[in-house]
Amino acid sequence: MAESKITVAELLSRIRESRWQLDALLASNPATPDGAWTSKDHMAHIAAWEGSALALLNGQPRMGHVGLDTKAYRTLGEDAINEHIRTRFAGNPEAEVRAQYDAVYTALIARLETMSDDDLKLSYSHYQPNDPPYNPRPVWHWIAGNTYEHYAEHTGIMRGGTS
Repeated sequence: MAESKITVAELLSRIRESRWQLDALLASNPATPDGAWTSKDHMAHIAAWEGSALALLNGQPRMGHVGLDTKAYRTLGEDAINEHIRTRFAGNPEAEVRAQYDAVYTALIARLETMSDDDLKLSYSHYQPNDPPYNPRPVWHWIAGNTYEHYAEHTGIMRGGTS
């Protein structure tokens, strides 16, 4: 995304619209074309990363939501982290995963609704001062990447594309 600024209203609109599209696709219960991920896997994955975004905004350690400590997170690659998330929730009933998926989304939306446009411009490090090195990039980039941009990625994957 090229914008340097975004409002809370615009961010929430993008999140809600993209989530609606993802939920509509999940309702048809698709697996990925290669059969590797089920709809439950996608929901668990999205919920874990949304949880990390919520933790970010609340000044809490982010990686607990993906089931890793900071050291493991920093040493594993993205694919290994995502596989860890998938296997971590593989034995959970789909109804339980769906409840978590819905609950984390609801909590994240509620948190975003308390924020001002200026809050979105604050740096990642403002919200995560104990996560060096200092990162001056506005926090909204992480929210976008773990919500509507992430939903669009998974929608594309489930439809047989790559993004």
